[in-house]
Amino acid sequence: MKTTLYVTAGSITLALGIIGIFLPLLPTTPFLLLSAWLYCRSSSRLYGWLVGHPVLGLYIRNYSYRKATTLPSKIMSITLLWATILLCIFVFADPLWLKIMLGTILVGVTWHLLSLRTLRPDEFVTLHRVRTRKRAASVAALADTIRREHRDDSIDASQPNRQFAALQSAEAVKAQTEDGYDYYLLRCAGKDIGYAALKRDPDSIFLSQLYLINEAHGKGFAEEAIAFAENRCRRYGKKKIRLTVNSTDTVGITAYSRMGFVPAHEAADVVNGYVSDYCIMEKTVTERPVTSANVRKR
Repeated sequence: MKTTLYVTAGSITLALGIIGIFLPLLPTTPFLLLSAWLYCRSSSRLYGWLVGHPVLGLYIRNYSYRKATTLPSKIMSITLLWATILLCIFVFADPLWLKIMLGTILVGVTWHLLSLRTLRPDEFVTLHRVRTRKRAASVAALADTIRREHRDDSIDASQPNRQFAALQSAEAVKAQTEDGYDYYLLRCAGKDIGYAALKRDPDSIFLSQLYLINEAHGKGFAEEAIAFAENRCRRYGKKKIRLTVNSTDTVGITAYSRMGFVPAHEAADVVNGYVSDYCIMEKTVTERPVTSANVRKR
């Protein structure tokens, strides 16, 4: 009964949050946060679906992991808060102690909202599912840009570069999407800044690709993609995220270690006749959400 009540209430507040995206009079973030709280206490899969949603989950993840929100969301939340509580104080609340209690709540919540960092447009990243050939071509173009950014002209025709180009062509990306891989474009301020690819395995989510252009490094976007993958695990009832890193990529191994991944074992792969050694890393995903302390401070 309690679970059903929580799920029902969470669905109602979710609907209000979605309406708030299109209707400025309703604040989106507070309703989505409440919906996530209700789902978290009733269904880990519904929670994972909501927080792992490419669009709706952004509002929640920004608050949970970054302690930040957008300026329009902050303004609308504070405006609705003041309008609602002042109406209660001056119209409905009669006892003095109730007025004082409501006023205290008003000040406390307002202070909390104002203390949240305001996200700039270039900090707000959205994930867009790759379903069309046009978006597959965008992934391929990004892959080529990233490859060139990290190119050493003396080794541009080397094994890793040829493998990378072969796996990330538009045709290869489209073929992978038809073979169970979910590709996502990461977009910030109207510009594609990276991409990620996930695949559901029997007991885990495999993060097969996660690449960003140079200017997007160090801004928390990789952590955002990892948080997205974690909540996909919750949605599908998986326990782990797996990924592979080239055994010689000490920087990548260190970065993933800081995000909670641990080396599981070594493996080798053959692509177009070339052999590469990889370190397979894993991260255990709990049913409940991680806290901001588990994500690199921004």
